[in-house]
Amino acid sequence: MWRRHSAIVLMTALVLGACGGSTKAASTKKIDPVADRALAHAAVLTGADLSGYTANLFKKSGDIPESAIKQFAKCTNVGVTIFDDTPGAQAVHSPDFDKDRVSLSSSVQIDPTQSNVDEVWNGIRTAGVEPCLQRLLQAALKAAAPIGVKLGDTTLTKFKVGVGNRSVGYAATMSTSSHGGHLALYVDLLFVARNRARIDLTAFSDGLPFDRATEIALTRTMYDRIGTKAR
Repeated sequence: MWRRHSAIVLMTALVLGACGGSTKAASTKKIDPVADRALAHAAVLTGADLSGYTANLFKKSGDIPESAIKQFAKCTNVGVTIFDDTPGAQAVHSPDFDKDRVSLSSSVQIDPTQSNVDEVWNGIRTAGVEPCLQRLLQAALKAAAPIGVKLGDTTLTKFKVGVGNRSVGYAATMSTSSHGGHLALYVDLLFVARNRARIDLTAFSDGLPFDRATEIALTRTMYDRIGTKAR
């Protein structure tokens, strides 16, 4: 059986930049980290947003191979990637939500300045990022795979999220085989930027893809909760 919880943790670590890396100096502009953290906490998804799902405590994962992270940075050829820390940023992770064959997680990070968000956003949207992200996902899924599971190639496509004026989604699909059986894995990554806020949602499912309209609606919920409070 595929370890869905392990895989969603890996994907969440990927999307949220939870693995460290190089850093960028924060602006000298005075910020209120307590207020920023409270805003992030109020915006992430909760059990009330996902009726019928089981909430599991979020745990950081360091299982994505360091070589894959370095290759991703080299491949994108941008100054800041999703793995780079931002001093002074306040990040809050939702629980990992499970239901049937689906796992879903979200995060909101409030950066000290909008320029911090802009740098990461430019890396996400840079031309040619798709094959870089595709290889990184392949490495992350391989790290989460149970013993005896053979992985096929990962395909990645971009899709429109339509939340605010800075949002993008990436849908990955991978085939697996084990003991003569075959299974398709699906990972959707949704990124949204609003002023100083970074909003991320990850959905992982096996057998059937997660409902796209639901993922976008959940992302919009977080976007609306941020409102204009992260200017």
